[in-house]
Amino acid sequence: MIQVTPFHKDRFNQMVRVYNETGRMPELPQVNSFEELQARYPPSTKDDLRKTSEAFIKNGHFKGGYIISTSGTTSSPLVLGHRIWGDVSEGTYAYQLMSYLMRNVFTPEDTVANLYTPGGLGVLYEGSNRFLEPIRATILPVGQLQSVGSDPFYFQLFENLGLNTVMGAPSSIVQFAQQALKHDIELDVRKIVYTGEHFYPAKQALIAKIWPDATYFSMFGAVEYGFAGVSTPSMPTGVHELFDDWYIFETDEDGNVLVTDLTGPEIPVIRYMIGDKGKLVPPYKEGAGHGLILGDRSHTSFNIAGNAVGFDRIKRSVGQALGWTDRLQIILNTDDQGRDVLTLALDADCSQDHAKLAKAHEALDAINEIAEGIERGTVLTQVVGREGLVMNWRTKANPIIDHRREAQFDYA
Repeated sequence: MIQVTPFHKDRFNQMVRVYNETGRMPELPQVNSFEELQARYPPSTKDDLRKTSEAFIKNGHFKGGYIISTSGTTSSPLVLGHRIWGDVSEGTYAYQLMSYLMRNVFTPEDTVANLYTPGGLGVLYEGSNRFLEPIRATILPVGQLQSVGSDPFYFQLFENLGLNTVMGAPSSIVQFAQQALKHDIELDVRKIVYTGEHFYPAKQALIAKIWPDATYFSMFGAVEYGFAGVSTPSMPTGVHELFDDWYIFETDEDGNVLVTDLTGPEIPVIRYMIGDKGKLVPPYKEGAGHGLILGDRSHTSFNIAGNAVGFDRIKRSVGQALGWTDRLQIILNTDDQGRDVLTLALDADCSQDHAKLAKAHEALDAINEIAEGIERGTVLTQVVGREGLVMNWRTKANPIIDHRREAQFDYA
């Protein structure tokens, strides 16, 4: 294994010079090696980006392009500027991203249903449409399934248009497939393109019964640093090929992944702790970028219905509703309909106190990113008492237990 992808000194220093010329932040030092980068730039976090963002907003530095935001469920929202589509000339990150996707993921013959969620200061839905258009794919801008889900006319239209690619969060894709089945519409879906979370085996098994010829493409990235890698069926299982001309990835001694974004985002992203653990691997073939095998989340957070949700956020919300913040546990499963099942276990005897369970349940369901999944029908929640806690061999209850990876169902 390796600890860092190639360090592009000239590109890094050119980016730093541009930042310094703006005068919008304290001067950033140039460096001559990765070791010097480590020495002069300590690891950064979302809180560090937030401080710079707040100063940008106060001083009116966000001008032009999109104003976007993280969800705010793992911590308070982070507001950023986004304008990579302002210049798509040859040699730019945006141009090379579209070229890579055309060579490895999409073709002009593809008809793509875009199921990402529009709005909410997000960029994923709009950004995906922006890179699909120059590829000359046919775009079906569906967004949330509620917009078409109850009307078979649209699914018949999708069939007539030759829909062959579905793009979105895994939970949305499963729901879309089930809706097509409900309407008795046989879509010849060959590609599934997703991001935001793992596409767990139980969900893939359900998809295989509806679209047996579908293959999977994972796009890896985040609001803070954009799309930084892609996994295709031709790559080794679990490996995302990184765009290592534009990003420097490293792992620390605990396996935490850090990224330095060389695309020149409005706020510098340098040695940023992305919140995931992982392993860096050499290129899987000659001419490819280095690879990243993603592991679990680094912090006490999890992904559900395409959203990151923080354990501390749940603890605060439930604690405020109940008036106490004793031990809580989140247990995640997948049901046989491909829905995520979130169980909140309270370290309390709730057998005779149904009001306590109801208050906790209401607080849980009120968290926006969980409520979004409930409203779509992709997330189920339940609250149990002490009897539902899952203990490890040391009789400790880990904050988050995720069983979705091993869930299996017989769909024969």
